[in-house]
Amino acid sequence: MIHLGTLHEYGPTKAGQAVRPGARPYPANAYARTKLAGSEAVLRATGSGMVNASVLRLANVCGPYPSPASFPGLLLRVFRDAAAGRSASLSIADARRDFVDVRDVAAAVVAAGDRAQARGQVMNIGSGRVMAITDLVALMAEVSGVPRRRVTERGVPAAGLGGTWSLADIGAAERLLGWRPTIPLRDSLRDMWET
Repeated sequence: MIHLGTLHEYGPTKAGQAVRPGARPYPANAYARTKLAGSEAVLRATGSGMVNASVLRLANVCGPYPSPASFPGLLLRVFRDAAAGRSASLSIADARRDFVDVRDVAAAVVAAGDRAQARGQVMNIGSGRVMAITDLVALMAEVSGVPRRRVTERGVPAAGLGGTWSLADIGAAERLLGWRPTIPLRDSLRDMWET
């Protein structure tokens, strides 16, 4: 069993640092608390021998068919509206996030299912790099061909799930799974736009 958790289980993290799987979680809201409760239940069941499972805590997932509830999903909708000539506005926080392609996530899930050493382990799945949200918006404009000026942008506080900084330490996934992300963010956003 592979349980998909989230980096948000750790709560806000210190800028400039990658959060490690062993970090103490401080979830900031109900969503992150429920995700943490699920991860902990899976780890307890694994520890007692009830299941053979591992936990993958995901960074912000992008790529083809993003969740409409995610920032990449919102970004896609806003740029599609702008391309169609509809009103398009976007709230942007002064924050930096780790974005990973959904196909890289799928590869990590397959690798975790194939590796006995992953049993009972927590591994972070991300790109291992951060990008400013404003730079992500600029990259989306570039890959979509939609001029950024067609989207009304307004700044908002970074009061979301991850505070102003979210970066995954992916070292455990590299060691235990032999996994590394392979899809560049530019390609991920382009494929998201084209699907």
